[in-house]
Amino acid sequence: REAWAAVDAAPRVSVFADMPDLASALQHARFSEPVLDADRLVRHYPQVRALLDELRTIGARNAAATRVRGLTSPRTLARMIDRYEHRRAPQGIPATWEVLYGAAFAAGAPGGAAGEQVVPLARVRRRRTPA
Repeated sequence: REAWAAVDAAPRVSVFADMPDLASALQHARFSEPVLDADRLVRHYPQVRALLDELRTIGARNAAATRVRGLTSPRTLARMIDRYEHRRAPQGIPATWEVLYGAAFAAGAPGGAAGEQVVPLARVRRRRTPA
């Protein structure tokens, strides 16, 4: 995110909801007692392109409505890679991954094993705020 921000103003990396927003969305979707936790993991890559390849492999895409719709020029990409290289550590290029975990109770959901509630992910919706 920082490397892209240093080369242009376009939103190049998706902005993710924070934990209070996710807990609020779960409650709005009629879940109760949401419990959320997060881990921040730093992984190192031999090159910036190895990180970009992994993001592409896992299907990571920028979902921002204001994202750049066209192709990134080779010059802009090279500038971002150069900027990211400034963060190189002895272990390689660092990338921070934030992994969120959540659990909540849902009334009327089909029961799972040992009294667990099973809720399809499609039922969890993000609350829209009025404009």
